[in-house]
Amino acid sequence: MMELRRITLIQWFLFEAEQIDVGGDIAILGANGAGKSSILDALQTVLTGGMRRHYRFNASAQQETRSKRSIRSYCLGVIASGEEDGSRARTVRDQALTWLALGFAERTADGSPGQSLTVAVCFHAAHDLPEERFEGGLIVKGALLGTADFLQGSGEDQMVRPVDELVRALRAREPEGVSVLSLTTPEQSEAEHERMTR
Repeated sequence: MMELRRITLIQWFLFEAEQIDVGGDIAILGANGAGKSSILDALQTVLTGGMRRHYRFNASAQQETRSKRSIRSYCLGVIASGEEDGSRARTVRDQALTWLALGFAERTADGSPGQSLTVAVCFHAAHDLPEERFEGGLIVKGALLGTADFLQGSGEDQMVRPVDELVRALRAREPEGVSVLSLTTPEQSEAEHERMTR
């Protein structure tokens, strides 16, 4: 049986680059506004392959009605909608290349390491774009990806790795047993998910 072992968030809401290692039974706890819902919405986004018609984001603690959150608002890190006074939304970043990844590992009866799998989606968002753009998705067998895989450079020169560069880097690891399925549209992602779950 596969278990969730890692959640990776790159440029998602207030998280610039976060790797959360988990195992067994987990709970996400914190004060209002701490980011619990944004983590759950990231999981939902990956599990639905970025298909808008499938996700229902949680309303923030400050919203009394249906959620106004979107993938675009999460990518840009919208912290105030601006709707109350007609001002521009306050955001953490003007543009984003967002990666969301879930890493799974097989739980073996004897506790030894089993097969690993990472499922990831990537979006681009910017203030001058009305909606986010799906950049691609990956299913990576044989590797539990983390923040170091999605970023390149270091310090102030650190940048988010685009889909094509990450795919190239991962394919170079194929001799180590890593295999990559690259998806270029949400529809491909959904079709592959349906094929794999039959």
